[in-house]
Amino acid sequence: MTLVARERVNHGTASRRIHFERSYERVFIVTDDGGAAFSQQNARNASGIPAIGSTYTDALGGADPSAFCVDLQTQALSADEQGHGKAWIVKASYQAPARSRQQNPNRDPATLTANPLTRPPDWEFYTEGKAKIFEKVYAFVEEDGTERSNHPVTNSAGDPIEYEREEKWVVLRYTRNEALSTWQSDPVNWIKWVDATNNATFLGGAVRTWRILDIRATKIFEAATEGSGGTSYMQVTYILAYREAGWDDELLDRGANYIDAVTGKKLRAVDDKNNTLGWVPLDGTGKRLTESQIAARNFKYRKFRPCIPRTFASIPGGAITLT
Repeated sequence: MTLVARERVNHGTASRRIHFERSYERVFIVTDDGGAAFSQQNARNASGIPAIGSTYTDALGGADPSAFCVDLQTQALSADEQGHGKAWIVKASYQAPARSRQQNPNRDPATLTANPLTRPPDWEFYTEGKAKIFEKVYAFVEEDGTERSNHPVTNSAGDPIEYEREEKWVVLRYTRNEALSTWQSDPVNWIKWVDATNNATFLGGAVRTWRILDIRATKIFEAATEGSGGTSYMQVTYILAYREAGWDDELLDRGANYIDAVTGKKLRAVDDKNNTLGWVPLDGTGKRLTESQIAARNFKYRKFRPCIPRTFASIPGGAITLT
């Protein structure tokens, strides 16, 4: 018995998924030159049927060395009681390895080196924003056009008012491959980097203007192009945000209590009729602002630093560079 596999080239399909992942399908008809019936396993083992793990080639000369045969499906055109048929359809499915999800489709294929740890990173910039109540602004513009920088948000009587608008910042999404051992040895070490800010100049930004919003890591196994085996590594995405004003928070110094300038005691803020006030502006030392200070817009702000500054060059996976 001599089995022959003929590829139906007009039924072959190929597709490209988002992020450069590719899949293919090849369809074969397997028959016996002598017209004998044979089993499903004989059809799968026929000469010309690709082996699981083999790279993609087709009858038209197409090839993709990054795509591998992952499945063979068989169907008898007609079968006897023993499940033997004289003709079988065999469908071979191919998929590119998982690493293709990382690679940019516009990148030169020559940069897709065999060693995943030597491939250049992928990165992109975009903007995000959310509504925020501002207590001071970049500048206040007087009626005559004069700009007063870092001005508190107040009404004409000098009382702070609620001013809400959308604040935006620049986001960098940075993806690269890292050694599996780096993550296996101390995965908890990565937690301290989330929500950290830069303690030195980073990508041109001043201290505390960059913040790590999130770190996402996925273990990837990449089959060898030839033979058996493969490589395991971590595909890591860092999401960072840049805000020119920095990530410190400044809040107006105010409160329902104040420290009396004479007695040093903490007192409840009341008006001249002894009615309790919701809050009063303070001078930075706990004392009430005077009427003249309020009129001069001499408000004080308290600076808070919620994010821990860290040396971004010491991230366990290596410094982040835009290569």
